[in-house]
Order: sequence, then structure tokens, then C-alpha cells
Amino acid sequence: MKRTIIALLVVLMSVSLSAQYKKQVLTGTWMTEDQTMSVEFYEQEGDIFARLVWLKEPKDGMTNGDIIIKNLKYDSEKALFHDGTFNWANHRLDCGVEYIDVNKIKLKMAKLFFTREVIWLKVD
Repeated sequence: MKRTIIALLVVLMSVSLSAQYKKQVLTGTWMTEDQTMSVEFYEQEGDIFARLVWLKEPKDGMTNGDIIIKNLKYDSEKALFHDGTFNWANHRLDCGVEYIDVNKIKLKMAKLFFTREVIWLKVD
């Protein structure tokens, strides 16, 4: 019985540490693969947000510091971030992030029949 409880605690701790590690890897500055935009991902109250750091060309009133990704939540079973919103030039899209590796992620955005995937590369 004691071993079962200890094993269960170890599993729960490893899942929690894995989620925290994934959040730490995602936090920081990322740039789109085509080098048109850079954002800083950060954690706030358990969710992941991203603010605009740099934009190659101005877009519809978007400025550095604007929060463009909100409320990403980590799903340890699927190993991805989901249920976020991507706010861009008065448009709001559902979004999620999938790891490709520690230096590359795929941001998936969708609204009704529109979907788009963008590759982001780690800057720092």
C-alpha cells in the first residue's frame, strides 16, 4: 500500500513538473519563420499569454506591447497548449500551440472554416 501511494505521488509530481517545464520552454521571445513578427510568451496566473515585440510592417493599429495571444492552457495528455485566443487587427481566432522541438513551435489558429498554421522559432 505504501509503495502504491509513493508511486502515485511520483507520477503526479512528474506530470506537474512536465507541464511546468513545457511552460518554461514556451516562455520567451519567438519569431515567425518568415521573420515578419516577434512575440514574447509569458505565464500569468497559470495561463500563457503573448505580447507583440516586433512587427516588420505596421498592421491595422497593432503596436509593440499589444497582447495578441491570451489564455493558452496546457494539456499534459496531448502535450499541447489549447483554448487560447489570437487577437489580430480586430479579429479574434481560437488558437493553440504544438511543440515541434524546444526551438520550434506551431501556432494553430482557427475561426469557422478558416484555419492557419504558423511556425515560430525561439529567439532567446
